[in-house]
Formats: sequence, C-alpha cells, structure tokens
Amino acid sequence: MSKRKAILMLLGLGLVVIPLLAAGHNIVLTWTPPSDAVAGETYTVYRGVGACAGNPTMSSLAAAISASTYTDTAVTAGSTYCYYVESVVGAQSSVPSNTAGATVPIYAPTGLTVTAN
Repeated sequence: MSKRKAILMLLGLGLVVIPLLAAGHNIVLTWTPPSDAVAGETYTVYRGVGACAGNPTMSSLAAAISASTYTDTAVTAGSTYCYYVESVVGAQSSVPSNTAGATVPIYAPTGLTVTAN
C-alpha cells in the first residue's frame, strides 16, 4: 500500500503544500531561511488543528529548530492542520510566515478479492 505525506515549503514568507509518496502519516515542513539570517538564528513551528481559513487556535509545536525543516509525526488520518513558522534570534521573534494547511489522507484498503462458490 502506498502512503503519502505532505511537504509544506516555506519560501520566504510563502508556504506551499506538495503531496509526496512515503511511508506513514506525517507532514514535513521545509522553508528557506531569510536572506539576512544571522548566526544562532532558530525557528519555532506553530500548528493549529483545522483549516487555516477557519482561524484555528495556533500553539507552539516545536522550538529552537536550527535546520530549515521539521517533520510533524503527531498527526491523525483525516485531520487538517494549519502551520506557520517564525525566525527567532535571542528573545526576539520575526513576524510569522503566512499560513498553509494540509489534510492527512485516509488510505483505502487495497488488494480486495472475492471468490464465488
């Protein structure tokens, strides 16, 4: 059975959702660091449950991320999630990126066969 994950790409302040084939339920966020990034800059990922257009309550999912990618493995099939990312330097945070959402697919069974006697 093929499974899918969604990749959210933060390009500057833009966010794009790209579905890819993979094993397991997860959502991968990938972003491009700001052009004026400074040494020690980290990122905080925020997530809300529900469509971004519905203004879900957002809360910090992961902080002090030094890479420009994050994999959210705490997702449930059939649920929709909304994300944004902030840059952090010391105690100061940037404005949030714009939001993007993904719905984790529910996979159909495969290989059905029937036998008539």
